[in-house]
Amino acid sequence: MAFGARGASPPQLSGDSFDLQMTLLALCKCLHESGQVPASRLAIELHKVRFSTMKQLHPINTECSFQRAMRSERILTQCVEYADRFLAIELFNTCKVLAKGLRSNPQLLPGVHLALGPQMWEWHPQPGTLRLLGDCIPRTQTFRSTLAQQRDVVVISGGGFGSAVRRVTKSASLLMKTAGSWENLPPMVKKREFHAATFLNGKLYVCGGLNDDLEQEKAGEEAVHGSVECFDPRTKTWRQLPRMSVRRHHHECTSHLGCIFVSGGISPDRPGGEGPLASVECYDPSKQRWSQMPAMSTERKGHTAASVNGKLFACGGGSAPACLIEHLDDSLRFWVPGPSNGTEVVQTCLASTGCQGQLYILTHEVAPTILPDQIFLQRFNPMTGEWKVMPLEVLIQ
Repeated sequence: MAFGARGASPPQLSGDSFDLQMTLLALCKCLHESGQVPASRLAIELHKVRFSTMKQLHPINTECSFQRAMRSERILTQCVEYADRFLAIELFNTCKVLAKGLRSNPQLLPGVHLALGPQMWEWHPQPGTLRLLGDCIPRTQTFRSTLAQQRDVVVISGGGFGSAVRRVTKSASLLMKTAGSWENLPPMVKKREFHAATFLNGKLYVCGGLNDDLEQEKAGEEAVHGSVECFDPRTKTWRQLPRMSVRRHHHECTSHLGCIFVSGGISPDRPGGEGPLASVECYDPSKQRWSQMPAMSTERKGHTAASVNGKLFACGGGSAPACLIEHLDDSLRFWVPGPSNGTEVVQTCLASTGCQGQLYILTHEVAPTILPDQIFLQRFNPMTGEWKVMPLEVLIQ
């Protein structure tokens, strides 16, 4: 009788249970790495089996289902009480998917948010939609601001305006998608534009960027930031962290292997004068220090980065169409250029993300204006090295 079937008794382990557990763990790892069983499918089946088994071990009088149990308000309120609201939001999104019969429904999961001028867009790599959310960015946030996202939490920070005299803000705003409204956060320590930001372990890290022209004159501050700061949602405070070794703007940072990786950008510290960088550095929060990493194979600015299946990818921002992507080797010793996607024009990478073990990229041909009907969705399979142009539906309501 199948394990977890209705009316079946849980199997009794005999012999060395530890050895059996290790054998099953190795088997699951081999299946996942071979691509036969995706990690998401394994997690779903494991939850179903565990729930069925616990029902048999601890019978209850009323009818109950896994979906109903996960929708319990008590679970959500206890998460908020003993953890924080971010954990409750993640559980809330999980519940919405489970309510659909434990089937993967990407439209219910948080999409990737993009800020293009005053407009915000939501991108779902699967099934391939780009939806306009409207001119919903707070007026306190100007152009050239930076957006970071963790699940249903979106934070937009900094930004500036003006060309002859650059004026920059230190304001920051947070959007909870479930609430549908923006919340003003305490201002950053420094004014920034063209900076980079990412989440790691629930905290927001902001690094680099251009400074306000008047701040440079009044306080004698640097024109390009090498400073880094971190926002803790629990305490609602910003704190300064150790500086990067190189001042940067138009760079990228992303979380990978429990650290913050900063790559590329433009710097006045570049040998030979200000220009684009190929250098990469890594911040370890547990050690509170920066380390130099291998440089990318090409200089990149205005690019994106994504962690997919334990690999760090840099996408776009180069000067040649043949080098759209590259990834950091598992040994963290060198970068491996990816295969060409067959495009003969230089492309701007608007966003990149990992989904079900594959890299999805939104690209746009280099042009002064980004038009929605000229945005393309491409998928790269790290296992096979194959590119595929995917359908993208642009939804403007």
